[in-house]
Amino acid sequence: MLDVKRQIQIQHQIGSKWTTLVAHFMGFCCLLGGFQIATFAQPPQNPPAAAEAPPPAADQPAVVDPAGARGGLVKLKLPITGDVDTRFRNALQRLLARFPAEQGTRPILVIEFSPATSAEDAGAPANPPQDDAHKSDFSRSQALAELLRSPDLQRVRVVGYIPPKVQVRGHAVLVALACPELIMARDAELGEGGIHDQSGIDRSEAYKAAAQTGGKPVPLALGFWSAKNKVHRAEIADAGVEFVLEADLPKLREQKNVTAEKALDRLPFNFTGLECKQLLGIVNYLAANRQELAAALKIPEKLLNDEFFLGAGAKTAQLRIEGVLSPALLAEIDKKLTQAHQDGVNFVLVVIRSPGGAPSAAAGLMQTLANLRSNDDHPFRTVAWIDQEALGDAAWIALGCDEIVMSPQARIGGYGSGNPTPDDRANLILAYKDHKNELDVNVRRGIAMQKNRPSWSLGAALIGNTESAALYRNKVSNLRKVFSPEELRQQADPAAWEQLQEIARANEPLELTGTNALSYGLAAFNAENMHQLKEHYGLEASPELLEPGWVDFLLRAIRNDYVMIFLLLIGGAGILAELQTPGVGLGGFIAFLCFMLYFWGQFLEGTAGWLEVLLFVFGLIFVLMEIFVFPGFGILGFGGGLMILASLILASQTTVIPTNAYQLNQLRNTLLVLLGAGAGTIGVAVLLHKFLPSTPGLNRMLLEPPSEQERLDQARRESLADFSHLLGQRGKTTTRLTPAGKALISDQLVDVVAPGDYIDPGKTIEVIEVRGHRVVVRAV
Repeated sequence: MLDVKRQIQIQHQIGSKWTTLVAHFMGFCCLLGGFQIATFAQPPQNPPAAAEAPPPAADQPAVVDPAGARGGLVKLKLPITGDVDTRFRNALQRLLARFPAEQGTRPILVIEFSPATSAEDAGAPANPPQDDAHKSDFSRSQALAELLRSPDLQRVRVVGYIPPKVQVRGHAVLVALACPELIMARDAELGEGGIHDQSGIDRSEAYKAAAQTGGKPVPLALGFWSAKNKVHRAEIADAGVEFVLEADLPKLREQKNVTAEKALDRLPFNFTGLECKQLLGIVNYLAANRQELAAALKIPEKLLNDEFFLGAGAKTAQLRIEGVLSPALLAEIDKKLTQAHQDGVNFVLVVIRSPGGAPSAAAGLMQTLANLRSNDDHPFRTVAWIDQEALGDAAWIALGCDEIVMSPQARIGGYGSGNPTPDDRANLILAYKDHKNELDVNVRRGIAMQKNRPSWSLGAALIGNTESAALYRNKVSNLRKVFSPEELRQQADPAAWEQLQEIARANEPLELTGTNALSYGLAAFNAENMHQLKEHYGLEASPELLEPGWVDFLLRAIRNDYVMIFLLLIGGAGILAELQTPGVGLGGFIAFLCFMLYFWGQFLEGTAGWLEVLLFVFGLIFVLMEIFVFPGFGILGFGGGLMILASLILASQTTVIPTNAYQLNQLRNTLLVLLGAGAGTIGVAVLLHKFLPSTPGLNRMLLEPPSEQERLDQARRESLADFSHLLGQRGKTTTRLTPAGKALISDQLVDVVAPGDYIDPGKTIEVIEVRGHRVVVRAV
């Protein structure tokens, strides 16, 4: 009779064979992984790099009043340094896009001078010292002043507004002087244009030009520039008041009847709003707040206010779109978004951290976002927040939001995990762009116009337009926009635009950083973190998450590369432990749990289906058959190993065969994860084999192998065994005889050999020959 030690020895032989098979399997993985790494290690090729630029200003949406009044407000942050001018231009373009050229009431554009409250606003350290708060850059300030006389702004009524306690000093005075209308609070201040200018350059011509743009007296503008320009206020009989430089005063006396004159000895000029109205006459109205400002302009206050957006009684919500996209995930997001709109939510922050993966579903969600709009009874706005990436079709979702906010290093567009067809891209571009016929009539408002994009060509380039796109500059206004050849032809005067550089090739989706997206006007502004975003929109707390739940958190955890490696590692080690343990024990349970979590997480992410599960299950069955049923044959083991490898790769990505640089990189990362998990599994198996049998409390999971002395004693006992009494006896096989195996004869479990055909378990056999401990049987 064979004792337990012999059974242990057989089990270890099985374990040794399984370990060898795993080693061959991992060798195949390493070869394949090495090939993939060598082939795909080069980074994806991006479109031509664009000029890096900075974040846009906080602006309020334009509102069309039922009575016909149209207007909006744009904030100009002070001082005008760093990226402030770029942000202001982008905000201005978005606002002007809401006022198509048409007959009717002239739109009102209010430029509110607002002091910077953070580093994100000022492009400088937060809370700058008072001495630095008015150091506006001359070239940037002059360019903005010149912008106010551009043709695009001639069709609107431009009003500058300086709120209470705000001091507009330094070269920012140029922009205030260039405003055709100026409204100030009584205690606001304006003046000292050249207070911080240490260049020694005469800026008189710039101040004259700004005064002429805004219809202000040129001598006053020169007084704002420098204390050297002494200005007199002269009252002319029957002609009102004139301002004249001291050097020109004698000539004025000769030409006109000067009844009174007064030297403005506060040099350089610095006046309050009350003084600017009563003494200088350059302020049209005094207004202490936006309510009084709206009353002075005779427009509804809601055209200037956005209080629901700033948190005053507003309902806010947050949606998170993370990981590889799936139709199920986006359908749930679509449902929650629509329900939030119906529940009266005013502000929805859509957090996107995704490489894409479901083009058709992403296009549907983009349309839903485009269709959810504000009305008089329910102000509503959606903001896409991208702090990492929104690649491929994930970028389409951002294009459907009212505004896009990105961190400077975040990425949007380009190739992603999904595989949109040319028809998918063409249909989406058709819905996104604005269409005109050759006569420029019958314009169909696309999503780009609905969402106030500076141009539709930039969004079309992110999707993958059939035409290239380039950055253009208007020769008159100096505005910069991105046009495709088609959109350039749609402009009123295409010849007024000169091309600066090509930024997107035809039929290749454009990828942009947050900095570039800002410079082209796609992003509203750049924010490094959620704190800056909340500060910009006046949110006291983060919006309430609409998709909480333990499933979401567990899903995000499972999708982590390190967690995936851990699950595969522990699952593989559990299988190895189970093969060396009698019966079904803890190792098999742990392996089942780990692989169940792995495939469940991938299934919920939309990257795995029943095909991957079936490949894994049948691959495992074939490997086990190779070990226990057809040992040494090889086809089942090798094929099963390939099926397991294929199932794990396919479960980690949305594509079968990679078609772009991102998908190739995704395949490489998947192979690295599998290689790491395989190497870890072998390491854990070695540790289990060495330490588990001697670990108190766990040694029952794995029987300790016999020592060298015990194996010698076992061999000696078997050599002395006498089975001659079994000759002619009959019994039953307990294992398959191939040709060796075991049989139960006369209540003894004996190792037997059956020459010839294999004999299945449970068959009746007869002992036909006994040679020492060798028992030869045949089937009855």
